Amino acid sequence: MSRSTTQRSYLKDIHQFHRMSETSTNDQASTIFINEMSTAVFLPPKSDYKAHADYTVEMRAC
Repeated sequence: MSRSTTQRSYLKDIHQFHRMSETSTNDQASTIFINEMSTAVFLPPKSDYKAHADYTVEMRAC
């Protein structure tokens, strides 16, 4: 079974985002999961007044 062009484009974009987010956040961001229609990224601040909080961002394909 082949994937649609939209799914391939989405997965390619997510892969690119994953690589970029690790380098631009000094490995602070980490990917929790990736599937065909969504991904989640964990962002724990290392310092500053928000260091006590953890952020999880979920992105879904439209």
